[in-house]
Amino acid sequence: MTTIAVPSNLEREVLSMIVPASSKYEETEPQCPTRQSALMLLSRCAQSIEDPSTLMDEAAILAATTLDAKIVLATDLTGTPGQLLRRISKCSSPGIRHESLYREITDDSPTGSIAGFALHTGHPIVVADLARETRFTDGPLVESGAASGIVCPAFYQEKKFGAIGVFTYGCRDFTPDDVLFVHSLALLLGPALAHRRAEKALSDQSKFLSSTIDSLDSIVLLLNDEGDILRLNKACRSLGGFTLDEVRKRTLWGTFLLPEETPLIHDVFARLKAGEHTVKCESYLLTKRGDRRRISWVFSRLPFKTQRGPSVIASGIDISEQHRAFEKLDELSSMARKLEARVSTKLGQAALPAADLAHDENFPTRRGIEHRAYPRRSYPYLQAIGVCHGGTMPKREDFFDVRCRDISSRGFSYITDVAPDFIEFVVTFGSPPAQLYLRSRVVHVSPIVHDSRSCLLVGCEYIERVELS
Repeated sequence: MTTIAVPSNLEREVLSMIVPASSKYEETEPQCPTRQSALMLLSRCAQSIEDPSTLMDEAAILAATTLDAKIVLATDLTGTPGQLLRRISKCSSPGIRHESLYREITDDSPTGSIAGFALHTGHPIVVADLARETRFTDGPLVESGAASGIVCPAFYQEKKFGAIGVFTYGCRDFTPDDVLFVHSLALLLGPALAHRRAEKALSDQSKFLSSTIDSLDSIVLLLNDEGDILRLNKACRSLGGFTLDEVRKRTLWGTFLLPEETPLIHDVFARLKAGEHTVKCESYLLTKRGDRRRISWVFSRLPFKTQRGPSVIASGIDISEQHRAFEKLDELSSMARKLEARVSTKLGQAALPAADLAHDENFPTRRGIEHRAYPRRSYPYLQAIGVCHGGTMPKREDFFDVRCRDISSRGFSYITDVAPDFIEFVVTFGSPPAQLYLRSRVVHVSPIVHDSRSCLLVGCEYIERVELS
């Protein structure tokens, strides 16, 4: 048996106020809405109307039609401090479209208009006879024929948004209930307009953030605390091959990382949740095409956090080419050490102190001799080196600059006026966070003429990549 819910008489009455049903027996002349239904209608308008000025107009029109007033005033604060946008209109009867009488930007002086006066006082203003008013002057309202009226400011948490008002052509004694009704509409407007302003600010912030991260060459992802992808920039979309719709709400490690590197990123998020502000690491990024790119990551907590918004920003630099070069360098260094061991065993030669290389007759120091078997390129830049003493690595403060001349995949050379008194040292290339330290050694010292003066060319070869503490 089907049960049909039959609304009670009270439900019917309330529903007729919320959603009036049309009927052929309705009166052709529209009626003024009740005060309760006017408040309800304004609440519905606040949910559906996006433009703040339009919402302010609707509130003023509802007040006028409910109180059977003929002149409507709506005032907004413009984006420029000290300015008001005032709109005055009239209607002949409820339900008839209002006719605009006046629209102009004015200052918010408390003596220049009733709206400015209401905004400065912060409470409802009741006028018995506008033409005789001494607290302020309002020429446009007087010219429109307004006599008596009510104006209420719209506030929320001490922030001003504007004012609404209703006026009659003839003098009229408004009741306290009339004033409280218009004031209630204005009180309802305040939070609604504050919400609209907050939404616009968030939207503008989101657009600015999107345009900013899209302009970066490095890849950027915005994530929540669980590692879900909320946004990625143009560089990330280009490198990874995924659109935002394809990866939204998927985890970073479930989308871009190799399974064996997932614990690495889990540890990063655990450290961020534990209070660390920034965590750095390296991992492979698996693209949509199946390619692997080596990424140097920096994960940072955002200074603000929302319930559903991003809380972590991940930025990464593609270091695939550099990583492959390092791997090749390590491979070549290993081969060189093995070859050196075999040659030293056969010849039983001991290395001379580097300071004596430039004066040793058996060492190739003749001008013009090519010592490097690998292609070189010009490299006229300053690089920092630190001397190894007794097989120990140099400290960061012990590094000093030398003027390089050329560089290859196996080594480099630099120009000096004084022969080095060391064999092994560490040279650094790049800058943080991608700084590279290579243990190297001097292999020859040759006299040359550089910039019209005599000096020494020190040839060096790489031994291995090292990390400084």
